[in-house]
Amino acid sequence: MRNKRWFFLGAALLLAGGGAWYALGAAASVKAVNIQQADLVQYVQATGQVKAATEQSFFAQTSAKLLHVYVKEGDRVQANQLLAELDPTDAQYKLEQLGLQLEQVQAEWSKLLEGPKAEEVKVLEESVRQQEINLEVKTREWNRLKEEYEAGAVPRAEWQKKDDERKLAKSGLDEAKHNLALLHAGPGASDEAKYQAKVKEIQLQREQLTNELQSMRIMAKGNGTVTEVPAKEGQWVAEGTELLTVADLSTLQVVSDVKETYISQIHLDQEAVIEGAAIGKEQLSARVTKMASVAKPASGVNPDKKAVVEVTLAVEEGGAKLLPGYHVDVNFVIHEAESAIQVPIGAVKRGADGLPFVWTVQGEKAVRVPVETGIKNDTFIEVKKGLAKDSLVIVNVPDSLRDHQRVTLIP
Repeated sequence: MRNKRWFFLGAALLLAGGGAWYALGAAASVKAVNIQQADLVQYVQATGQVKAATEQSFFAQTSAKLLHVYVKEGDRVQANQLLAELDPTDAQYKLEQLGLQLEQVQAEWSKLLEGPKAEEVKVLEESVRQQEINLEVKTREWNRLKEEYEAGAVPRAEWQKKDDERKLAKSGLDEAKHNLALLHAGPGASDEAKYQAKVKEIQLQREQLTNELQSMRIMAKGNGTVTEVPAKEGQWVAEGTELLTVADLSTLQVVSDVKETYISQIHLDQEAVIEGAAIGKEQLSARVTKMASVAKPASGVNPDKKAVVEVTLAVEEGGAKLLPGYHVDVNFVIHEAESAIQVPIGAVKRGADGLPFVWTVQGEKAVRVPVETGIKNDTFIEVKKGLAKDSLVIVNVPDSLRDHQRVTLIP
């Protein structure tokens, strides 16, 4: 029985040893590459839009018909060039009416300053005389009814009615005398204050209309290129309607919305690289010139709902290939390593202890080599320690690969 147990134990050891020999003896097919030694740059990536550094949009300052548009998109314009005109007819008519109104107010005041005319004095004096006669008649009737009322011949209501008529006649006389006195006295301080206020009101309205007429002639404020003409000649435009835009295309900038997750790594004067389909394989240098002081809420094109900060970059060279409106990729330079030993990112693995390592080909065997890594980009990662310059690194590591296992290189 004991011999039988020893037989089975020996068979098991033989099988285990054979399996280990097979695992180490069977060659694994792997693909390996030589390590690179070159400058490595780590980026924060974002997207951006090309805009003119200097751009002027013109808006209708009043509601009117767009009478003329003298330019079209792509036209080069000079400073003080007439670009468009709004119909000034209504504003001109209102300005003329205000001029007539001012003349009338001034003429009336001049007439007051000249003093009353004889005809005017005669009219008011006649008015006083008529009111005196009227009061005298009403007073006699009132006295007669008073005696009859006291004798009981007429009711109190009839006498009271006549008393009201007498009082009204007296009031009419007082008003006539007051008007005559005012005519002789001429305009007072309050009259002059009212006149000055009216004149100022009209002048302010005229000044506003004059400015409005000037704004109806849309003039270029500087040299540039017409980039947009959303309004059409002949249409009615409301106040605030955008008419056209002129931009200086000699200086372009890129505006990028950087997510709040990465904004701590962005700073003024930071270098960046601009790429995009519009410029092919070429890369343009840029530098951060401005950062918004307030973040913007997430938008529909921002699926993770992170707030963003608007960052502006100046394109340092090669900007002639860009046009306002282009969408580009913005790579903000975070770290740089000169002459860095680097391997493809997928070649670096981590063991159960969390430490990085790579598989290298040494002779005909795969050898696991611990490494210390540095910065990385989307493609490569820096290896600061652990690899020699002539190392051959496995990039498609099989799950079953074992240390010192034989390997066969495949293209």
